[in-house]
Amino acid sequence: YYLPFRQIPVLIINDYSLTQTGAISRYCGKLSGLYPKNDDFFAAKIDQIIDICTDLTVLFSNYRKNIEIEIDLNKRKEFFNNILMRKIKLLENILLNENYFKQKNSISIAEIAIWRIFGWFSSGLIEGFPTNFVKEFKTIQMICLKVENLDFIKKWISKTYHPDFVRGNYT
Repeated sequence: YYLPFRQIPVLIINDYSLTQTGAISRYCGKLSGLYPKNDDFFAAKIDQIIDICTDLTVLFSNYRKNIEIEIDLNKRKEFFNNILMRKIKLLENILLNENYFKQKNSISIAEIAIWRIFGWFSSGLIEGFPTNFVKEFKTIQMICLKVENLDFIKKWISKTYHPDFVRGNYT
């Protein structure tokens, strides 16, 4: 199959390669009912959450690629505390004012994106990142716990991840 941008992820649909995380997540979200088909403003609210999660990933990836020749735990902690935490606080502030994302019986691809990035950042797999910071952000924490406890997410984890999969630390 074809990698249009020479990178993953790629989703193959009828011999067509669909690439880029946002495009794939929106496509799958529409098929599964986790992304609105007929509410453009709500879709934009979801997109802004996915985009800030992408920003967080890119910030760390660029830091790792362009600054770290070798891991310096003090510099990495400083990066986390001064750069990433600033963005995380902005995300928390947006979520505090969005009632939809706080509802227990609703889920969108935005919450899944939050769950996954904060699972990665708080898992202990990234040297120099604290594992207990999510509890400082009550809305992010609530979203992570909500997603983690969904039956279809639990089923997906059991089928997809190795049994030693390290979950995020949300408490």
